[in-house]
Amino acid sequence: MPHWLRYAFWLALGLSLLLHLAALIAQPLYAWLTRPEFAETELRKVSKTLQAQRLADAEPGKPEALRGVKPAEQLEVRFGGSPVPVKITAVARPESKVARTAASRVRAMTEPVPLATASAPAIAVATSSQASAAVTASMVALASAPRATPVPASTPVRTRASTVLAASTEQMGRFPRDVRVTYVWGSVPARMHWQIGQSSYRLDVEGSLGFKSRTFHSEGEITAQGIVPRQFSEYRDNKPEPKYQVDFDWQAMKVQIGEPGQRKEEALQEGDQDLFSAAFHLALVGGRAQTMSLYTGRKRYPDIHFEPAGEATLTIGRQHIDAVLLRGRWQDRRVDFWLAPQWNNLPVRMTVDIPKEGSFDLWANIIELDGQRVLDGPRPGAAVDSNMRRP
Repeated sequence: MPHWLRYAFWLALGLSLLLHLAALIAQPLYAWLTRPEFAETELRKVSKTLQAQRLADAEPGKPEALRGVKPAEQLEVRFGGSPVPVKITAVARPESKVARTAASRVRAMTEPVPLATASAPAIAVATSSQASAAVTASMVALASAPRATPVPASTPVRTRASTVLAASTEQMGRFPRDVRVTYVWGSVPARMHWQIGQSSYRLDVEGSLGFKSRTFHSEGEITAQGIVPRQFSEYRDNKPEPKYQVDFDWQAMKVQIGEPGQRKEEALQEGDQDLFSAAFHLALVGGRAQTMSLYTGRKRYPDIHFEPAGEATLTIGRQHIDAVLLRGRWQDRRVDFWLAPQWNNLPVRMTVDIPKEGSFDLWANIIELDGQRVLDGPRPGAAVDSNMRRP
């Protein structure tokens, strides 16, 4: 083979390798160069209140007065052979047209429907809860029928405005059932999905860069008192088996932690959480000072005391968000959860500094609460204008 042909071959091979390498690093490099920048003010004294959250109504179809009321097991209806009727003398009093209309509607709704011919005595026993609920609902409707009281013309407007304000305040205090947050760690996005079932929760956090990925999964029970984790797992590089796993046994008050096949047993105490469920637990209880053990999959860190350490305004894109810092410190380790009162105390920033475990600073960039997007910051890899840059 001629020398010039040999040189041409090696030159072409080198150029091909350079092109492939450029293709591999181009996207991460561009994402890093166009990464969104964030800012925060100095810590100040806490002025915002982290309100304790309530879970969604378990019986959304029932009226407010009937929620939690157990329907009757038996409803007895008699036809024929009725006792001697008691005469009731009605005292006539003036009623407005509005009151009479409301009363007639209630009467029409509660008018008995003939189930059988009334000529023969019969006793019908119904075990359905629908009949009981209907009777009780009619009683509530009758009690809440509007009275014809003359009011000024401006009153309906005030009533409507106050109703909207109360609904908005109630919505803020109800913890969302479906939360999707995209966090950013430098130029690496990490996506978190929080879901609430009937009495359970599921939390998934996933991040990847190139061929490397890490996924965290937490599941367990959720009550008005907070979160009770059952299992916490860490997966790497899309492998089906977990790298680390934590199983919480609340009956025996024991926990199994570590790599599958090499796990060890630790003592379990009330209020203990895994690394990611802790943020949602603190959000649910309203940011009260808490002492708990944290589980990272590899290790248990006992008796970490979380308490409010201050408040700051975070700048994400064009939005300024007031957040309360709940800090947990032990030895040379630190975990910070920045909770936003305006969004049900959800963590808009999480900072973890654990030597030999890892350190990261996650900033929320996109937040969706029950399908509604409330924060839409700049995305990694997207063009960022000067208004979104750190001042």
